[in-house]
Amino acid sequence: MRNRIIISNDAPVGIKDLTKELITNGLPANSRSLYKGRNKVVATALESGIEVNVKAFRIPIAINRFAYGWIRRGKARRAFEFGLKMLSMGVSTPRPFAYVECFDNVGFLHESYFVSEQLNGWEEIRFAASRPDFETLADALARFVAGFHAKGVKMKDLSPGNVLVRTEPGGSYHFSLVDTNRMRFGVYDRKELARTCGALFEDHSARRLFARNYVRYAGLTDNYVELIMASGVVDYDE
Repeated sequence: MRNRIIISNDAPVGIKDLTKELITNGLPANSRSLYKGRNKVVATALESGIEVNVKAFRIPIAINRFAYGWIRRGKARRAFEFGLKMLSMGVSTPRPFAYVECFDNVGFLHESYFVSEQLNGWEEIRFAASRPDFETLADALARFVAGFHAKGVKMKDLSPGNVLVRTEPGGSYHFSLVDTNRMRFGVYDRKELARTCGALFEDHSARRLFARNYVRYAGLTDNYVELIMASGVVDYDE
């Protein structure tokens, strides 16, 4: 087996030891589980006490193990590199600290991990529609999404679990994008970008309110509201 470990310049002390532990033992035993499904996401504390986020990607099917080893970048690497690119463009996402890839003797990818900043005190926007301040939140979210779309940034999986919000004491909002391995840059097709917004809210009234605000900030005509309302399929890829 051979391994690839890449660590960012601003990673906190202890990341190198964590990456070695991931290779040897997998996810740390004392981690706090955040998500368990196709992939696993945990929060774990470094020796310094700083808590970081670790995403363990499932082992790919055989054809993708070959592809990620020899043809295209794996998901952990993409999450790391895309996250750094997004921050350089002024698009909020947790700071990427490291990624780890484990390959077999013929170069096929097996385990892979992405380590990033843990955002405590934030919540997924999937719960936002029931909030009493949803109207002002939807307006702020629309401005945020229209803002990174104006920079040519497309998030293929712009779903309610991949947008986090933090509400400040004064009532302002901050948003951050997670699950950044499915991104495209240099996309300026307005229909293509607008369609990604359809998966943000299942509730039709919430989606329409967001859509009306989005087209206003994006400088689009009202017919784009109906385009967003008719969209709702996440653009998945491997």
